[in-house]
Amino acid sequence: MSRRNALPCLLLTAWACMMACSRVIGPDAAGTTASSDTTRVVKEPTGTDSLDEPVMRPAFSDTIYDGDNVYWGIICTTGTVLDKGCFVINHDDRWKVPYWVGYYLSDWNLQGSVERTGDFRADPEIPVGSRAELKDYSGGGYDRGHMAPAGCFKRSVESISTSFLLSNMCPQTSRLNRGRWRILEEEVREHVVIRGEAWVITGCLFLDELDRSIRVPPDTIGANEVAVPSHCFKAILSMGPDSGFCAYAFVMPNDSVSIPGTSVDYMMTIDDLEQMTGYDFFYRVPDPREEAIESRWNPGWPDICTWVLW
Repeated sequence: MSRRNALPCLLLTAWACMMACSRVIGPDAAGTTASSDTTRVVKEPTGTDSLDEPVMRPAFSDTIYDGDNVYWGIICTTGTVLDKGCFVINHDDRWKVPYWVGYYLSDWNLQGSVERTGDFRADPEIPVGSRAELKDYSGGGYDRGHMAPAGCFKRSVESISTSFLLSNMCPQTSRLNRGRWRILEEEVREHVVIRGEAWVITGCLFLDELDRSIRVPPDTIGANEVAVPSHCFKAILSMGPDSGFCAYAFVMPNDSVSIPGTSVDYMMTIDDLEQMTGYDFFYRVPDPREEAIESRWNPGWPDICTWVLW
């Protein structure tokens, strides 16, 4: 969606309208902004232990956290924004799940062999009463489903452990979490290894079964009323040869019965996902490239893409 034509970031449900403002926790919690220079320096390692020469990229001065994870824009800041270093969370303190989680992947930062730590735990940066606790998932019949998957953070013990914070989770059925969602996560990593780098935004949706409008979550688990999403989404912007861009969007049902087909069966354009969510994805991609990228259907997922050149 074009930034100049973008809708305001919509509050996802009536209960979200009651939230007065967002909180920012992390390196830029004081509200500092990036330099107004036209470029910024990003050091990108060519291997697990070395750094190449700095790579110059356009700089933006109005990001909440000026880092690679949300480099192309923070889609909405309703809730509490948590900078975890390896990903950024926009947490819904009322329903104790992420609105969205954003993270940057490249063929080099996917390198690593650290085993899953499995240290699921409440997020200490969120106050008690505004966060999910381990006991909320106990006996609830739902998996603790990652938004930023552990498999993307094998580069260090710290990064993979961070992915097990409950602020990075939502209640997912085992059918989704261990099936089609897991396969999609693996395909994202495959795509990044082939193409080089990608920016991923993934999150929860609460959709009416009839008209797909946003609704108040009908189901919760645990004493803290952790909301059960009806669907989960991923939006992916990848960059490949000659700085060409390609984008994908997926919405999958949090179904306990059957989630048939392949990932492509749940694909839509970024424009379609924006219509569904009210979010404005990747709005810092300059027009008219953003319009071309977000309206394009790419059924060759995960290894074939029609690029929009920079």
